[in-house]
Amino acid sequence: ITSIPSSIRDLTQLTELFLYKNKLTQLPHELGNLVSLRKLGLSENALCSLPDSLASLTQLETLDLRHNKLTEIPAVIYRITSLETLWLRYNRIVSVDEDIGNLSR
Repeated sequence: ITSIPSSIRDLTQLTELFLYKNKLTQLPHELGNLVSLRKLGLSENALCSLPDSLASLTQLETLDLRHNKLTEIPAVIYRITSLETLWLRYNRIVSVDEDIGNLSR
């Protein structure tokens, strides 16, 4: 898979979405419409950034971004206050912003 169709916005009752081992370089902003999402797995893609709309995922507990091309922790992650598990291993991140403390869980 190289892209996600914008029609994904209609899956508002979806609680888990796993898109491991694809060729995604970006995510559609419509992903923010999946307000029931609790687990989002995006490991082993080619993501360099995340859309700001992910801040709307107020139920999201687990976010797996291992094996991507992130050079920093995307600022939107700090606004997902429901987050309990965050996987960032095997990216290109060299420093962690002090805003990481905003993730209180």
